[in-house]
Amino acid sequence: MVGGLPRAAYIFMPCFHCENPWCVAACPTGAMQQRTSDGIVFVDHNLCVGCKTCISACPWGAPQWSPEIGKVVKCDYCMDRVDQGLEPACVTTCTTTV
Repeated sequence: MVGGLPRAAYIFMPCFHCENPWCVAACPTGAMQQRTSDGIVFVDHNLCVGCKTCISACPWGAPQWSPEIGKVVKCDYCMDRVDQGLEPACVTTCTTTV
């Protein structure tokens, strides 16, 4: 309790880009994919129909619903940056790295 109110704790749970991702297996359209070259799990928004099956399948809650686009979104480990030989944005801005 903090000041008579329940204390809330938030834990950041990013996508773990699982070796055998349940979200990919659950996706009926093939929109949730995993690159064979590096294992990055991502959403192909051209194939996503917004059924949210991947959201239910992920034990980590990584896929999230975006009402703005009516589709699922998730961390794609900054694939565009990785493809250019750069680190993901989260790595370059993390305050805990030395």
